[in-house]
Amino acid sequence: MDKGIALGKLQALVGRDLRQVAEEHGVTVWDGGKMNKGWAGHAVERYLGLPLNSSQNPNLGSWELKVVPLTVSPDGACAVKETMAITMLDPKEVWAKPFEESHLFTKLRKIIAVARTREDAAESRSICKSVHAFDLEETALYAQVADDYETIRRVVRTDGFDALTGGLGVYVQPRTKGPGRGSVSRAFYARKEFVEYIAGLKASPRLASRLASSDCPLHAGHENAAARQPLDERMARLARNQSGAGRHKCPYCAYEQGYRQAIDDILASASERRG
Repeated sequence: MDKGIALGKLQALVGRDLRQVAEEHGVTVWDGGKMNKGWAGHAVERYLGLPLNSSQNPNLGSWELKVVPLTVSPDGACAVKETMAITMLDPKEVWAKPFEESHLFTKLRKIIAVARTREDAAESRSICKSVHAFDLEETALYAQVADDYETIRRVVRTDGFDALTGGLGVYVQPRTKGPGRGSVSRAFYARKEFVEYIAGLKASPRLASRLASSDCPLHAGHENAAARQPLDERMARLARNQSGAGRHKCPYCAYEQGYRQAIDDILASASERRG
């Protein structure tokens, strides 16, 4: 489904009780005293005419649909209720693929988030509060999310899958997912602060101008800076340092600095020999 069409239909849900939407589309909320935890997401998918989706591919073409539960305080303020499961964590894939080739990136890259209230434990009413389009690549959050993935990837590679803990990651964490406390399966979860950005409860920090966000004085001040400008979009997504404190994050300029240093060393060595 086209993103614009989906957004238009979803905006019409704002203010509506999703329990009624679930009933209209034959989605079971309670069965034998047990709640269908994914009922709200199923109701929204059925409302859009989408098949139920549990795959690692986005369910709106290049866009992923997420339903975010909120809590409401006595003064009417809304807050994210919980962390959000993003996609299962396959150690073989994480071992082999960098962030931009991962299913995590595919799921997080473009999201339409439907925020809903959860007014009581029985979820007798669930009002759709807002609909928000989130594009990770257009925010300054990208670098930290990519760094979280690479941190998790390093642990998988060096210490093994079993060494993963929920303490890893600033915005994205690995956690167990599955029935029972003894589950060994893990998934990527968005922490509450990150979910606030995804749902639009907090404004996402925007990228500055491309040259400014590259944070590379050598690059920006070069006499031929315009020729290097296409690299900035990619550099803006990188962590400040490539590996530890002091490592310059711009690979182009780091290479040039190393190249110039090597030439200087060769010339100095030749000068010493002549002397």
